[in-house]
Amino acid sequence: MAGDIASVNLQTILEQSCEKVRKQRSTVLFRHGDRTLGIFVVLSGKVSLGFGVNSAFDRSYGPGALVGLPSTLTRRNYSMTATVTEDAELGFWSPEALDSLLHNRPDLCQQLLVILGEKMAENYELEESIAQEKQSERLSPKPFVQRAESSSKTRRSPTAQVRGLSRGTTQVGSLPLPSRTQRRRLALSFAVAGALSFWLPDVVVHVDAGPNFDSRDVWVCTILMAATFLFAYVVARRFGMKRDFKWVGPAMLLGVWLTGGLFITLATASGSGFVGVDGVGRLLIIVLSVIPIVTFILAAYDGSLFALLAVTLGALVFCGVRASWILLTSVPSSARISSEESASQQRSKVA
Repeated sequence: MAGDIASVNLQTILEQSCEKVRKQRSTVLFRHGDRTLGIFVVLSGKVSLGFGVNSAFDRSYGPGALVGLPSTLTRRNYSMTATVTEDAELGFWSPEALDSLLHNRPDLCQQLLVILGEKMAENYELEESIAQEKQSERLSPKPFVQRAESSSKTRRSPTAQVRGLSRGTTQVGSLPLPSRTQRRRLALSFAVAGALSFWLPDVVVHVDAGPNFDSRDVWVCTILMAATFLFAYVVARRFGMKRDFKWVGPAMLLGVWLTGGLFITLATASGSGFVGVDGVGRLLIIVLSVIPIVTFILAAYDGSLFALLAVTLGALVFCGVRASWILLTSVPSSARISSEESASQQRSKVA
């Protein structure tokens, strides 16, 4: 976007026929991405050009430089930022005025094209240097800086510091946090896993028993359905922890309740069912089973109600006990940490 001192003929014409303006230091002539206004001829002072990323890569140009030439000729937005670093006198050429000059003096076109090619190659090398610098910064490890806390009120106890470091180690070792789309996919996957692990044993037992489905088969369904669901939950929970997904259980239970009508309809198709409907009636049962009370009634007739209540109520009891345990264990820990901090404060005051 800038040219070195051009030939005497071109330089003289650009300096004599331009519109002269004065700019103070730190004045921004144009910024990266701005609409092209024209070129500036540096008559005195200095102007720096850069991409606004790292000032170490900015280049300074003195008298005779052409600033903004490529963008003016190509009618594209400025690709760099020009800033006056020393009070300067500049000559300005608008795109229309430059076109008129080249139309009247075609012999100047070749000189401008030579300058344009040289400066575009120079800008390309500058962009490559900046890209390599960014790549090296991304690859280089960032040093760990620990802030010094001089105040005794903000000073943490050694136990609290160890716990903070352990939490940081856990976060570094885990996988990146999933996005919203990934969370939805995980929730759908766990819902499908919960539905299949719970209802497939029911379908298998109904198909095997056929019209002879009795109370013994009900107990077999209850044990198998709860056991396979529990096993699937343990496996899915480990997978969810690696993906930082905390709603494995609710997602699996939601899949169980929403797909109950579908699997019960498949199970009763073997002849051991409770309804003698076909076609539209079965489709209506599947659609209405998204309502929990409908799934509850269907499971009561199907023989899977005990298993459905076992996994649902068991999950609620498990969540309640787990929450109570967390509360009970966190209170003593908080009291112990507070006592340690108060003791450390007293020791610091005595010292």
